[in-house]
Amino acid sequence: MIFLRFCLLSLGLAFGAGALFADDFAKLAVAPPKGKPWEPAWGYWPSRPEGWLKMHDDIRGLGDPEARVVFLGDSLTRNWQGEGRAVWRERFAAFSVPLGIGGDSTRQTLWRLEHGMLDGRRPELVVLMIGTNNLYGDFNGGTDEEIVRGVGAVLEAVRLRLPRVKFLLLGLLPRQPEYDARIRNITTKLAALAAGEKLSLIDLGPSFRGADGLLDASLYEPDKVHLNAKGYAALADAIQGEIERLLRPR
Repeated sequence: MIFLRFCLLSLGLAFGAGALFADDFAKLAVAPPKGKPWEPAWGYWPSRPEGWLKMHDDIRGLGDPEARVVFLGDSLTRNWQGEGRAVWRERFAAFSVPLGIGGDSTRQTLWRLEHGMLDGRRPELVVLMIGTNNLYGDFNGGTDEEIVRGVGAVLEAVRLRLPRVKFLLLGLLPRQPEYDARIRNITTKLAALAAGEKLSLIDLGPSFRGADGLLDASLYEPDKVHLNAKGYAALADAIQGEIERLLRPR
């Protein structure tokens, strides 16, 4: 574990928070070592080994640097510019920027924070939905408790860079039935974390499950992980009011 941390620290010192260079892409175009959800790690797409790093480098400059709200997350955040584009333009685009990358877990979010993701930005509010990609048994995986600790580490890393920022923490989005018990458990634990830190949290379960407690498939793509356009409208309905409340002057 000490060796892993030393490697990650060395990489961070070597590359700093600036743009990545050709040698960096070559060195990091491999899967990172397995680690805990609170240990930073770069991302890796097997079909495009350098694709994740290029995506990170590209989106560092995405959108208005003066945007009042930053959305952090994985493909569910990234896809506000895909299936959710129409809803995004109508509801959030005027004051927000989505900084999500497909496949990201808490570990990649931490790595991106260490490598300039928020440089030059001073948002008033960060909307965070992360952790579903820690559910697997790969190099990002963890127990429910470890995943919650990883989310806490992301909050801490953002706060280190933006001490006065507000947070809206979103519970894990419901998905396939085999993950339902874990998602409910993690969201309960995230609610306790949010309460302890006096943060706003929205449990997305009621918006994406029917009265029978089952996933509302009409809001999802066939994989029952990613949202369709109707699903993004439901997500916007679930969070917009709280975003507006948190942005009001006190």
